[in-house]
Order: sequence, then C-alpha cells, then structure tokens
Amino acid sequence: MASSSSLVIGICGIVSAGKTSLIKDVAKSLQDSVSMLWDDYDHLVKLEFEDPKKWVKDGCDTNRWKTEQFIEDLRSLKDGKQILHPITKEKINPARYIFVEDPTGRTRNEMKTLVDYLIFIDLPHEISLARTYNRELNNMQKLQNPEELVNLLKFYTQRYLDWFHSALKIIEERIREDADLIVDGLKPITELAELVTSKIGEY
Repeated sequence: MASSSSLVIGICGIVSAGKTSLIKDVAKSLQDSVSMLWDDYDHLVKLEFEDPKKWVKDGCDTNRWKTEQFIEDLRSLKDGKQILHPITKEKINPARYIFVEDPTGRTRNEMKTLVDYLIFIDLPHEISLARTYNRELNNMQKLQNPEELVNLLKFYTQRYLDWFHSALKIIEERIREDADLIVDGLKPITELAELVTSKIGEY
C-alpha cells in the first residue's frame, strides 16, 4: 500500500474525553482501518524534563515528549508497512484509515507532518476530572485497601491544581488552532461517531 492511499486521522482530547471509545466506534463503520492508541505506548514515552511546573512555566513545549517507537510505527503504517503491537507483539497491517490517539494533536513537530486530519474532543476540565474519579471508583475492587483509593484521588486532585490545569489550557489552545474538526465531548459517543464518519467521508 502506498503512503498516499492512507489517511492518518488524529483524535485528541483531555483525559477521559472518550478518545479510545470514539476511535473504536468509528472504526466499526470504516472497516479498512487500523488504530494506534496512546495508552499502548505510554510506557515508552520519555519526558525531557523532571519538573512539570517548570515545564509549564517555560511554555509547555510538547516536543519534549519523546515517543520514538510511536512515531516510527506511525510512519511505517503510513508507508504501507506492517508493525508489531508494542505490548502484545501482534502483527498490525496498514490500512486505508489510520486512527491515532495522541493528546498533543499536531503540537509536536513530528506529528504535524504525519496527521492528515485532526479531530479535537472538547470536554470541560471539571467533567474530565469527575470521569477520572468515577473510573477509579469503579476500579476500587482492584485495590488492596480504601487508603489506596484515597491516595490516588488526592494525587489526581493535587496534580490538577499544581500544574495540570494550566498545561491543559495552553496545549488545548494550540490544538484548537490547528484542528480540522472540533466535537462536543458531552454528546454521546455514538452521535460523535456518526459525525466523524461523515466528515471523514467528505475529506
């Protein structure tokens, strides 16, 4: 498959915006598709900074998030080459539509040249935080004791107050400026999937 026959569709948004769910729903309609999910590569991400507060103060340069394997695999798929899943090592074949979940959108130089169509899921930050809390509460049975849950929720809250909220505001503003489509993250995933499928068909 030639690279020109593949369309790379970036899906980005805040934590718990529904990125993975949207990709899976749209992929059902667009059968000749393949997905690259951020969580599958999260363990391979290298940050070129130690202090997130200073990183935010310095301007939130997302190019300091290094995802070498992620970029290499995306380039391979776009060039029509087979890749291996970073965790399961299963073979993944190239397809007409390549869905990429990346919270940074096109703000990183490498992604700017690879993403053909960018979709931003717009979700209020307080809803994101509430969904994250709800997810952890649902996973409570996996924890050994209630104190673990309390500490985890404290971590999310403190991180949000210390620097995460500020970083989100800066990065989201940049993503919006370069997005091809902005969708309302409060709407049902099925409704968003129909809209996205339609827009991709028009592209």
